[in-house]
Amino acid sequence: MAIWDRNKVAPSTLNGGNEYVEGDFPTEETLNAANNNAFYAVDYAEALGDTPDTSQVGNIGTPTVTLIDNVKTIDGVSKTFKKFKFANLKGEPSDMMKSVYDPDSKEADAFDSTNHKYNNSTSGLASATTQSAIDEIAGAVDGLDSSQSTHLSAPLPHKMLVDGVAYNYGFSQTDGFVKFLYEEVE
Repeated sequence: MAIWDRNKVAPSTLNGGNEYVEGDFPTEETLNAANNNAFYAVDYAEALGDTPDTSQVGNIGTPTVTLIDNVKTIDGVSKTFKKFKFANLKGEPSDMMKSVYDPDSKEADAFDSTNHKYNNSTSGLASATTQSAIDEIAGAVDGLDSSQSTHLSAPLPHKMLVDGVAYNYGFSQTDGFVKFLYEEVE
C-alpha cells in the first residue's frame, strides 16, 4: 500500500544511495520515498514561484538579494522553503565625477552636437564637428535630390557610345507602348 507524506527523503536512503539499473526491483518503501520527493519538488517549485519580497526595493543603500524563509502549510504541516528578498535597489546616493561627464573640461552642453569631436580621417568630409558633418552630408543629399529631379524630367537623360559616336537616349510611353528615344550628341 502506498503512503505518501510529501516529506523529502534523503537520496542516500533510496536504494542504499546507489543508482538504479535495469533489473533492479525497487521496494514499496523506495517507490513511496521517490513519490514523496516528487511531491516535495512540486511544493518547493510552488514556494519558489511565490512573489519575491520587494518590501525594501526602494530603499537607498547597498543593493542586496538574499534568500529568506518562506513557510508554507502543506497537508496540515508547516514546511520551510526559501524565496528571494530584494533590497536597496536604488543603490548608494552619489554624484557623478566631472572626469566622467566632462573628460575634456569643455564645460559646455554635452547634448549640443557642435561640442562633439568628429574624426574625418576616413569619411572624406571636411567637417571637424559632428554637427558640421551632418550639415555637410545633408547638403550633399539635397544636391542629389535636385540632380535626380533633373534626371527624371529630362527626355534623354542617359548617354551611350556606339562605334565611337555619342548618343543621348531615354524612354517614353505612348498609348501603353514604351518607346526608345535617342539622338546623336553634337
